[in-house]
Amino acid sequence: MSRAEKRVKLELDRIVFIGGTFEEHLDLFSLTAGILKGKKILDCPAGACSFTAVGIQHGIDVTECDIAYYHDQEDLKMKGYQDVDHSMIHREKAKDNYGWNYFKTIEELRENRLRAVNDCTNDMKE
Repeated sequence: MSRAEKRVKLELDRIVFIGGTFEEHLDLFSLTAGILKGKKILDCPAGACSFTAVGIQHGIDVTECDIAYYHDQEDLKMKGYQDVDHSMIHREKAKDNYGWNYFKTIEELRENRLRAVNDCTNDMKE
């Protein structure tokens, strides 16, 4: 069996409600909060991302939307927690397929995904 054939794919059996943190988004696009101030930003689909919640705290004019937001905030929070757990179990099986340069471990990734779910859903309460 070749090396490529031995690779385990990340396969999820459902749509997951997870997202990244504000800091991840800035890093991903080589941005700073200062660059974004004074601009109108639409985060769509936003998912369980903390970009809007934390961006607003930094004085950024950002609006989020996602079809998932039709559902109740508490339901989304619980789904987010379940989906982070679900996706990390599957990520563990396929961890050798990823470069762990940004997040060093699956646990660090899990913590950041949970922080994003919390920031996102707590912001929905306000």
